[in-house]
Amino acid sequence: MIDPRGALVVMGIGVLACAGGPARGQEHQSEQQKHQSERADSLILPSSAPIARLVEELKRNPAKPSQGADRLGLYVMDVAKAEVTLIADTPGPGLTQCGSPAWSTDGKIYFDSTPGTQWSLTRLEVIELAEGRSRLTDLGSGNCPVPSPSGDRVMFLQNAGPVPDTEVGVWIMQADGTDRRRLGGYGRPFWSPDGHQFLVVSFSSPREVTVIDDRPDRKSGVLRIPESHIYTMPGWAGVETIVAVIGADAPDTIALLDVSEPLEGKIKKVLWKKPVDLALKLNYPVYSPKNGLCAFVGGDDKGMALYTIDPEKSAPPRRLERGGDDKHISGLVCSPDGRYLLFSSDRTAR
Repeated sequence: MIDPRGALVVMGIGVLACAGGPARGQEHQSEQQKHQSERADSLILPSSAPIARLVEELKRNPAKPSQGADRLGLYVMDVAKAEVTLIADTPGPGLTQCGSPAWSTDGKIYFDSTPGTQWSLTRLEVIELAEGRSRLTDLGSGNCPVPSPSGDRVMFLQNAGPVPDTEVGVWIMQADGTDRRRLGGYGRPFWSPDGHQFLVVSFSSPREVTVIDDRPDRKSGVLRIPESHIYTMPGWAGVETIVAVIGADAPDTIALLDVSEPLEGKIKKVLWKKPVDLALKLNYPVYSPKNGLCAFVGGDDKGMALYTIDPEKSAPPRRLERGGDDKHISGLVCSPDGRYLLFSSDRTAR
């Protein structure tokens, strides 16, 4: 259990143990696949089959855009094909803002939906395939869902309000929304790929990132990076590795961080450092160890857009979409296979 300050309480930590590791698919490729373009081949992996089937169905039957003034729709981008599809928009009466998306390795997409900015009334949602068609299910109250690597459980943030006598903080439940139990702490949870660690990230700026490890011989605590702060929401980028926007006094660097020893965190690799004269705000970095995809949300006085960078080249960021800027983009996350991106946006259907 985590206490309200985010520190680990050893008693009860066993409930956080992950039941099984992430599913692994066969990684054999046909001769035809081997002769695909280098770009497409690097983004298509056999292990992505459950996710790919869901995304293809969502492409065939996209959500209908609503016209609400405070609307935030949920979109999926197929990076290999540069295609963007609206997959959720006002999933229930008054639920105008879709956000905090997360992928499940067994082929599901979790997110939350909120009536405007009334966070205490937010609902947890999941999109999955059922008999070959996409199905949207409401899982009850809560914010910021994140499934376990095995897909059997979901961690989430519960705010005060919707459920009487329910304590705020990080909770855990079965994947169908049942058997809810409070873990403690307060912030957005992120479950690690191997299931042994998770993050609880504050909503302040700079962020306070607490690393919890369920292994009794490993340390937990608030992540410390020498001479650097963490800005915006980080994300997992492999076992004991996260990707984050960091900086001494301002968010100017995207880097991979070693979180195996939270109190002695290290910068594993600087992926990109923003030039001083570049007026671009860095948000929601993602990195896929599967194919090296590194993307982020960039913002300036014109608006916001999705960008990619090549850590091996000293080239400026490249926009993923041609032309057009959104007023708002948030919640960027990368699928486990590195091919798809989920994000929230106020854009109209393109």
